[in-house]
Amino acid sequence: MEFSRRGVLGASVLSLLPLSGAGVNPAAGAPPAAGAAMPAVPAPELELVRGAPAHALPVGSGGVRPEALAAAQAISDQYGGSSFLVWRGGALVYERYAEGFGPETPLATFSMAKSVLGLMFGLAVAKGVVSLDDQVSRHVEEWRGDPRGAITLRQLMQMRSGLKVYPLSLTDPGAYALLFGRDITKTVLETPLVDTPGEAFEYANVNCFVAGLALDRALSRAGEGRYVEFLSRELWRPLGQSDAMIDVDGPKGVPRFFAGLNAPARDWLRLGLLFVQDGRVNGRQIVPSEWLRSMITPSPNPSYGLFIWIGNPWVPLRSYGPYVKAKAPCKEPFLASDMVYFDGAGGQRVYASANLKLVVVRTGKQALDWDDSALPNAVIRGFV
Repeated sequence: MEFSRRGVLGASVLSLLPLSGAGVNPAAGAPPAAGAAMPAVPAPELELVRGAPAHALPVGSGGVRPEALAAAQAISDQYGGSSFLVWRGGALVYERYAEGFGPETPLATFSMAKSVLGLMFGLAVAKGVVSLDDQVSRHVEEWRGDPRGAITLRQLMQMRSGLKVYPLSLTDPGAYALLFGRDITKTVLETPLVDTPGEAFEYANVNCFVAGLALDRALSRAGEGRYVEFLSRELWRPLGQSDAMIDVDGPKGVPRFFAGLNAPARDWLRLGLLFVQDGRVNGRQIVPSEWLRSMITPSPNPSYGLFIWIGNPWVPLRSYGPYVKAKAPCKEPFLASDMVYFDGAGGQRVYASANLKLVVVRTGKQALDWDDSALPNAVIRGFV
């Protein structure tokens, strides 16, 4: 499959951020000063995540009543859905795409990449490359002798690092550099500590990047290759995924880790299946089952595990932390008591329930009022 270097990330990010005015293109210069005019967004650099001949997904027609699927489809369409897939009891029972999208379309899913990084940590832990109790300074030498170096990988993955949270605004130099800069490592390593590590939940891209940077360096030192190579070899190809693209901060740079993994909807469904099938796909153990249980074990925030969200207990308005104004509505409890999900900005989701043998993938235009419970509950209410 061929991909443009521009991929699909740039235009999708534009729809999420409040851009206005012509501005300037800072791709060749420094990020804007606070309060400056909105800049143009540079095209992302993309690196190939190599796939393999795809494992066929069994296709079925039963398990969910057609009228329930139609109701769920209407919910997705209401928010400009681009893809909607339902796996139920061992087969793909529903798959629909909006005009211009299809089974091979790489989709911009933003923070759903965080949960993929969570899976990669499990593979690295199994190989003895890292431990969740490692302090960051063990792998990121720039923070040795620095209070930030005492932050643990577990605290980063549970979003409890105490590092500053950058607002989602292109007029903030730190936020701009984080999203579009060409030396993101420098930006992140200059992020100050503002709270005591381990205390407060603060959902932040910085946490994910520091964790990913530590993993990338640990993998290299262990002879496992860089992160993208490890991702391709240990997860993507064994799952039978198609080629995908990941946003990096420049030629031969590091991935942004927290977003920018562009892959077709079926590939996201296979990732969700890991949580339904105890880490196995086509009879092969891809991710250790004990790691998956660790990922979905509640942290001090009962709605969050290790780079993944947990649906029970019910929270009508899910908070991303005191520094993030937006809250995610969930108007009723999930009808699957064990629901876990990948959360991408504005309604990009992979929902998974092992008890119900259910995976739902949904992507579309960003909508800050996306109701997390509406679509999966509409599907569940139609179970035969």
